[in-house]
Amino acid sequence: MLTLYWSTLASSIAVHASLEQVKADYQLRFVNLAAKENRSETYLSLNPTGLVPALTLPNGRTIGEAAAAITLIGPIGRFLRRTTLMENEG
Repeated sequence: MLTLYWSTLASSIAVHASLEQVKADYQLRFVNLAAKENRSETYLSLNPTGLVPALTLPNGRTIGEAAAAITLIGPIGRFLRRTTLMENEG
């Protein structure tokens, strides 16, 4: 499952919309920028840059930039559509 770390006013909506568009299996985790949660030791262990949004992949790797995450989501959507088509044919 994918995890989107998001916050308001942090370009998170583009990544979130992309995940919705491809019907990805994901969960949301809010990052409170006002409380500087993006600078916490826990968050920095996921994304050393402290940028929000961040997208954690099923293998544990984290994409820490919105444009890179969106670029990755496209192929995920193609894979999901192909898998669904194969399931429907069987």
